Amino acid sequence: MEFCCVSELFVMVFMTLWYSSAVVLGQGVDYYIPEGDQTDRFIGNVASDARLQEIVDDTEFRNLRYSFLTTGSEYASLFSIDEHSSFLYTVGALDRETICEFSPSCEVNLDVAAQSTMGSFFRKIKVTIYIQDVNDNAPIFDKPSISLTISEAVLGGTSITIDGARDRDTSDQYSLQSYNVTPSSSPFSIKFLKNLDGTSIVQLVVTQPLDREKQDFYQITVIAKDGGNPPKSGTLQANISISDVNDNSPTFESSSYNITVREDINVSTVIMVVSASDLDKGRNGEVVYRLSPHQEVTNLRHFGINNRTGELSILQPIQYIPGQVYRIIVEASDRGEQPLTSQTFVHVSVIDVGNSRPVITTNLLSGLDIAKISEFADLGAVVAHIAVEDPNSGRNGEIDCWAEADAFTLKRLDAKEFKIVVSESLDREVREQHEVKVMCHDNGNPPLNDSDSFLVIVDDVNDSPPIFSSLSYHEEVYENNAFGEVLVQVHASDSDIGHNAMVLYYSLPDNNFVNVEALSGIIRANMSFDREATPTIKFEVLAIDQGQPALTGTATVTLTIKDINDEPPMFNKPVFTFDISENKHAGTNVAQIVATDRDEGDNSKIAYSIVSGQNQMIPFFLFPNGQIKSDRELDREVQSVYDFIVQAEDLGRPSLNSSARVKVIVTDENDNVPVITAPSTTNNTISLTSNTEIGTRVTIIRAFDLDEKENGLIRYFITQRNDSDLFELNEKTGSLILKRKISQKPGETIVLDIMASDQGKPRLTSTRMLFIQITSPAYYTDTIQRNVIIVIILLAVTAICSGAIIIIICVLRRNDRERKDKEKEIYKQATSLEGGVSVFSLPGDDSSLAEKKKKKEVSFSLDDEDMLQIADPNQLSSKNNNLSLDKPFESKTFPKKQDDDHSIVSGDTNASDSGRGGSDDENHAPKPPHTTSTFHDPIPQKSWFEFQRPQNREMQTFSLHRPGPGSPSTSSKPNSYRDFLPNSVSNVQIHVTAEKTNRPKNGLNNMSFDSGKFSPAPTLDISQDYRDCVV
Repeated sequence: MEFCCVSELFVMVFMTLWYSSAVVLGQGVDYYIPEGDQTDRFIGNVASDARLQEIVDDTEFRNLRYSFLTTGSEYASLFSIDEHSSFLYTVGALDRETICEFSPSCEVNLDVAAQSTMGSFFRKIKVTIYIQDVNDNAPIFDKPSISLTISEAVLGGTSITIDGARDRDTSDQYSLQSYNVTPSSSPFSIKFLKNLDGTSIVQLVVTQPLDREKQDFYQITVIAKDGGNPPKSGTLQANISISDVNDNSPTFESSSYNITVREDINVSTVIMVVSASDLDKGRNGEVVYRLSPHQEVTNLRHFGINNRTGELSILQPIQYIPGQVYRIIVEASDRGEQPLTSQTFVHVSVIDVGNSRPVITTNLLSGLDIAKISEFADLGAVVAHIAVEDPNSGRNGEIDCWAEADAFTLKRLDAKEFKIVVSESLDREVREQHEVKVMCHDNGNPPLNDSDSFLVIVDDVNDSPPIFSSLSYHEEVYENNAFGEVLVQVHASDSDIGHNAMVLYYSLPDNNFVNVEALSGIIRANMSFDREATPTIKFEVLAIDQGQPALTGTATVTLTIKDINDEPPMFNKPVFTFDISENKHAGTNVAQIVATDRDEGDNSKIAYSIVSGQNQMIPFFLFPNGQIKSDRELDREVQSVYDFIVQAEDLGRPSLNSSARVKVIVTDENDNVPVITAPSTTNNTISLTSNTEIGTRVTIIRAFDLDEKENGLIRYFITQRNDSDLFELNEKTGSLILKRKISQKPGETIVLDIMASDQGKPRLTSTRMLFIQITSPAYYTDTIQRNVIIVIILLAVTAICSGAIIIIICVLRRNDRERKDKEKEIYKQATSLEGGVSVFSLPGDDSSLAEKKKKKEVSFSLDDEDMLQIADPNQLSSKNNNLSLDKPFESKTFPKKQDDDHSIVSGDTNASDSGRGGSDDENHAPKPPHTTSTFHDPIPQKSWFEFQRPQNREMQTFSLHRPGPGSPSTSSKPNSYRDFLPNSVSNVQIHVTAEKTNRPKNGLNNMSFDSGKFSPAPTLDISQDYRDCVV
């Protein structure tokens, strides 16, 4: 189906290109165009194809106007013509089957008037359009299926008539062309004869003997195809029962009949008898007649036929129409079970016998109800076309016409066509309106007449263009002007009158700078001008009158834009990135920055300066021309990037400036040697058991280089060795791998000279010696046994100490109750808490402060492996004399539990070195400096926190500070002790006594509570109302 559509489209396009050409025949033009659904299809240029340019001169030809003369043309509405160019188009779809349904050819006749608007030329052009057939209709059967009965006694070659398909396409190429039968194995074939009305007589032919006893029923499909490429088709399903056949169709005495009748013939009059005979006998030989239903409706409406006798009679009155002949299709059929049919033509001509009044049709060439003509029109200029319709013949159809009018006359074009032309010069100022009356009569006896009249308006001619008072206007204006500011006013005058003298002012469409007021000629700024973008604006102003056609005057306006300092200097990019190699001498050129200013004069002169940088320490000079140079030697390892802001400022008043960021990257030079950190000078020995497996990583050589990229890329090598190639060193990772079984004896030492080299040019290197001691595996077995014994001893001692501690706690609790009153008195005398809690540890249990600490304490169970630090006891004040220290405080640092990461053999599962406390680095490492964790000012010694660690560790304390009003570093929000604890604390027990001082007694007073054991620890908020607390 898609291929079919594409092929049809190709055929339509080809036919359009091939047939849409004009053939000039005398005074007429013939066009050939295929039918189709497209609208506005171009057909041709009537004036060009009619060769009017050969008849009139160029001036006259340009003033020609074209229109249809609609008299007598019922198809003029299907086409349109451009009155100026004479281009002929289709208005709607052209369906050949609708316009010429039963005609093998299809032509449409149009009359086109060519009239000069200035001269006297007028010509009627006969245009004939031949509509070519397109294969747009498929053959169609009247019904989708039929049932037949055929006698089994029929002989081969017997035919049975069936209703054929009808194709609305009537051209020889695309009409119905062929039939065939499927399946091809059936004992039937098809032969057919095309009828005059587009149908066909189809006969089903028996090609083989039939035997009902073998097969009494056949179902076949009859396919009708037209002549398209590819062809369109229709199908009919035939259900055949085996019986008998009728094989002769009626035959008319003549293939066509001709008869002439008067137009006044009476209704029911028999005008002729047609006769047909059938060679068959019985019902198969009886003939009946009818008018084919597939013909023009007017034939069926005006004529009828007796189905028995063949008498053709008048059903409705007929009228004489010049050139019209009724072509009636009569059909004869026999009465057999399968009737056969024949057709013939009856041509009926009508004689004119009456006289009718002529009818005038006036076509005003202006296309309006009133005719119009220019006052400059030449003599003979046509203003109207007169057509007279009279269907009579002889003297009854002869027409005479004349016109009554001043300055106009009537001239004959044809027997019944006339034109009204200018006969005298016209002057609109003398007479603007003329009435023309046309009268016609025939030459009958008595003569009949008709009349018509119309008005002619004389149009004024616009022949004076507007003229400006000055052809050139010059103005100056400062840039950054206001929108709508008046710049200049122009004026033009026109000597015409009315609309021809009304002047409107415009600028050209591409002028976006100004707006011209159409009525006043005032020119206003349409934008804020920018001198830097457009220093001069030049444009044309048009003065256009309102005549038809309008005339135009032109003037030139030139605006000179004066400068204002409105453009700051602009760098060509916001960030400049430069590089300079380190170690270059002072004064080395880095780069040059450039800024531009679009202003002119002093407004465009630029000065450069550095306005900010990193800590205002910029090792560069910025010269007035934008040149940047270094003022010292640079060291990339000290600082690799310098970032600062530069400013460009013009010399305008006021001045404008802009800034840009300059980023100077110090590129690396290979000026640092690699530093080997493992092995170090103090830790360069490792132990290795003699049974270590092959492939074990013994240690990792580590080094660093302050340079970057290739200069800082380190590779490792063994330069000298006494291991008999026992080890392999990965030059990229520094991993030292055992690659053969150890043959050295325990106690022997292997010495390797390790070299670390960067990849710079030239390469820099450093070396270090590594000692590997071979040990016996039995040493570690003895160590494990000793450790087990030590653990058992420690567990026993711990159990004994725990029992003793429980007894001591019971005794202490009893003593606490006895000294309760004494303790209250001690607390009343204590200095109130000023700024928070300091952290310290008590050196012994023999001080009085240690006894008080046992009264109110907070016990925390901490599982923190981070380094814990003890506050500096010197930060504690001695405001309370009740606190005495018998021993000096010690600042202590408790190391974090060590992993193997700090051993040079960490990560090796089979190496003998465990990495704990055995390396030279740990033995010789300096102790951490004295540190403190006090956060704020010292506080009274009576306020403290105690955090008790499990696993027999020493007591360790933390400082916790809740600042009071007026103390430094305070916050308006309540603090909590949780803010000062390590994140690893998970289990906490809290005992708090809070004393509220200098506050109303509606709050807490000496309140004690136990929060219990929490996981994770809760948050205890100490608000400002309770800033004096003992915890």
